[in-house]
Parts: sequence; C-alpha cells; structure tokens
Amino acid sequence: MLEIDVDGYDDSTKLLLIYKESFAGSEFFALQSKCPNCKTPLINGVLCKSHIRCSIHGSAYNIRTGVLEDGVGLDSIWTFKIHVIGSALFTESISLEKLTSTRTVSPLNYSRISSEKTLITNPIIVVGGGIAGITCIETL
Repeated sequence: MLEIDVDGYDDSTKLLLIYKESFAGSEFFALQSKCPNCKTPLINGVLCKSHIRCSIHGSAYNIRTGVLEDGVGLDSIWTFKIHVIGSALFTESISLEKLTSTRTVSPLNYSRISSEKTLITNPIIVVGGGIAGITCIETL
C-alpha cells in the first residue's frame, strides 16, 4: 500500500494505491485515502484479501468496489480504475469532489441483505441515535 499525492491538488488530497499479487496475476487498486466515517488515513489500516479495514473502528471496505461491507457507518469510499501502460500507472479523471466527499450506497445493493423486498405493515420506533440508530433504520 502506498499513499500518493494527486497532481493538481493540495498536499492534503491523496489517493491510496494498493498492489496485490495472486495466482491470476497482479492488480492495482486506487481508492480514497481516508475513511469517510472518521477521516483516518486508510494507509494505517489492515489489508486482508479484498478488504481494507479502518484502524480506528474496523470498518471494512471492498478494494474493488469501495463498498462498506462490514463495520460501523453508512458511507462507502470512491474507487478509481488503474491502467498500466509499460511501467507507468494511469487513472481515470479524478475530481476533487470524489476525493473529498463520501459515497452513499443504497443498502438494497449490498450483497449481505436479502434481495427480497417486503412491505412492513406495522410501524417501528427506534429509540436512540448516532450511527447505531441510523444503521438500524437503514437495515430495516
């Protein structure tokens, strides 16, 4: 893993570059460099198989899709396609908005949630707040 500066932006705007080798070959992945929930650099996190975990609260983001697949929070991270030409790496056009904003993914798109949609006929009241309350509401 390597945290790199993005040309044309200030020093605080970085990209996380991940290199992985497997039996199928080697791959590069480019992601937002900070956890969207606590703004901690993901370079301090743990890379395990196809996920990177935040060092503060353990949220796991898929390095291919950027989707939050485990842990607290609702926001995912942006990913960027990498093209290898010779010995140089190129990425798609990167906007400052994508590097500094969070990415919200509908919970209905998560693979961990059933694809069957059911109609809730009785009301539910969630007492409390914070990320646990929001996650409960989003999941229901």
